[in-house]
Amino acid sequence: MQNMKFLVVLSTLSFILPATLAAQTERQHDAHEHGVSELKIAIDGNLLQIELEAPGSDIVGFEHEAEGDEQKKALQTALSNLGDPMRIFDFPEAAGCSVTASKAAFELEHEEEHEGEKHEDEEEGHAEFHVSYSLTCTSPERLTNIGLKFFDLFPNAKEIEVAAVSGNGQMAAEIKQDERIIDLSPIITPNMN
Repeated sequence: MQNMKFLVVLSTLSFILPATLAAQTERQHDAHEHGVSELKIAIDGNLLQIELEAPGSDIVGFEHEAEGDEQKKALQTALSNLGDPMRIFDFPEAAGCSVTASKAAFELEHEEEHEGEKHEDEEEGHAEFHVSYSLTCTSPERLTNIGLKFFDLFPNAKEIEVAAVSGNGQMAAEIKQDERIIDLSPIITPNMN
């Protein structure tokens, strides 16, 4: 029952956060924006749900089916790293978070030709990594910030657009490559207004 509630919360994140929806809609017209990943975070009681979408070029340097041993190895390494949220994030120890589920996939998306012409980067289509994590946290009120190791693992990534929601509110943020913290305090600390 709680997992279903999480799905509802996550599916409505874009509608709750108009700025995120506008950015996502703009990017859908361009398939996706290289250098920019999207991160959705939902906190409901002790449950923490995270979804990440990242362009293939940012993670492995290509956006087509892996060819040759080098690309196949890069893809497997990326899927292994992305499949473990503890390699991507640094959760506060005091929050007591443990992973209950994790899924990482590399999905190819072939673009149709636009008005009879292909754009140079559309020859091979687009590919994205889609990742989801479920965690249980014994003290979710301690999740005021989450450390990022993402940019260390994937230096081609330049920015993460974050949309987060909890029972205390919602927020959106842009985290640049030189930043290493996602500040969740606005949705962890109850609004006293």
